[in-house]
Amino acid sequence: MIQVIFYPMPEGTRPADPNKANIQGTFGKVEEDGQFKVHDGLPAGKYVVAVRQLDEGPQGADALKDKFSFKNSKIIEEISADTELTIELDKYK
Repeated sequence: MIQVIFYPMPEGTRPADPNKANIQGTFGKVEEDGQFKVHDGLPAGKYVVAVRQLDEGPQGADALKDKFSFKNSKIIEEISADTELTIELDKYK
């Protein structure tokens, strides 16, 4: 299972744990073909995009080794109402 999570970009230093900083993420559902959609959309703004590969289910270890976690992700995107986003993880290695 692959998760894509959009977190509003915090001001200042990014905290290690978004939950402790009261930053709520919005999940995108990833389909078999790799496409994803955020069910209710996202408000316009700047987001940290986290990606996790959970081969053993939601409680399993991240096969991407937290490289794209909230704390470590270099994927920062400006989202507007008509944004279509392609995420190629190889660009962010």
